[in-house]
Amino acid sequence: MPNESDIPDVDEIRQKIEEYETTIMGLRAICKVISDHYKADNPTTPLHISFGRRMTTSSANCVHPNNTATPDAVIQIEDDWGMVVEAKRTMPQNNNDRWRDTVDQLRKYDDNLLGWWTQSGELIPANITLLIDVDRSIDFSRYVQSLIDNGEISAFQNPTSIIEFFKKQEVKQFLHVRQVWGRLEPNNLSQKLEGGKSISVEGLIDGQRFYDQEPEAVEYTMVLLWQTVFTERYIGAKFDESAKVWLIDVDLDELTESLQKLYGQKSNEARERTFPRRKWIQKALDAFVLLDFAFHLEEKNKYVVKFKRLRGGDLFQRFYRHRISAKRKDAPTNFGQLELFETNKLDQILIEKDEDVNSDD
Repeated sequence: MPNESDIPDVDEIRQKIEEYETTIMGLRAICKVISDHYKADNPTTPLHISFGRRMTTSSANCVHPNNTATPDAVIQIEDDWGMVVEAKRTMPQNNNDRWRDTVDQLRKYDDNLLGWWTQSGELIPANITLLIDVDRSIDFSRYVQSLIDNGEISAFQNPTSIIEFFKKQEVKQFLHVRQVWGRLEPNNLSQKLEGGKSISVEGLIDGQRFYDQEPEAVEYTMVLLWQTVFTERYIGAKFDESAKVWLIDVDLDELTESLQKLYGQKSNEARERTFPRRKWIQKALDAFVLLDFAFHLEEKNKYVVKFKRLRGGDLFQRFYRHRISAKRKDAPTNFGQLELFETNKLDQILIEKDEDVNSDD
């Protein structure tokens, strides 16, 4: 069993949450730039956007022939323009040529992919874009160009670009995207992105809180559930006078489907991905159980959430504690009891851990 020293630092978990949110913003921002570009003259222009759509590679694919590719986003305008997008919010240092995997991912899309919203399922040519954080964008662009110049890989056949993205603060907060390498078609779209576009973050994430990658930090899902879903569902729930909590009945499958419709993607089409997935939500509910903010009923998919309006302190900070509770022998184990595990008792258990963990009380 891992030691407490193996538990990620609270700031590291916060950073993972920030990266996840910003990646969603980056994906939605590039979709908005494309949409605005093509709908400026004709607002009724047909537009398709999918996150994590399953595309099929051809037998000529240089990386994965006759296989499945799942770009982070697929965009199609009418029946004659398309783009596949891969997003990399963070990139490690290029130790042991680790960046080559990302290059190969782009090369996998440099193909006559099948799976577009056309009668044949084909769309030639289709643009390829890598969305990458500004901290690595230039270095990675130079790396890709060096591989081409040295003959280690062939030049991309499809229009391919690298677009950096980052938040910037003015009077309002914006998500800025800018093309730093390669080309897109049509040329006027490429020129527009070379100049950079700033998109207000308002609305970029409100209607979508997940994409086709699981959040690395389960606290992301926990905070979303507590602040939005449970805050609405506790009205009309049974109130336990002794524990001073509302008892919210939760069905895992129903909750998952609700989140898919509200904040993710729900589809019955074979090529479409559905998210968030059930296991992502189950992890969050099980973390609430560790904190004694919920208990698991004997019926497999049923939970009861012991909800209260948590006032004062940092909600994320409270939920982070489940990581320590899971490692401590004196953490609560009787999850069927209705009494909420007292915050001051939890503080006593965790006092030996970093003082930052307890700073919110």
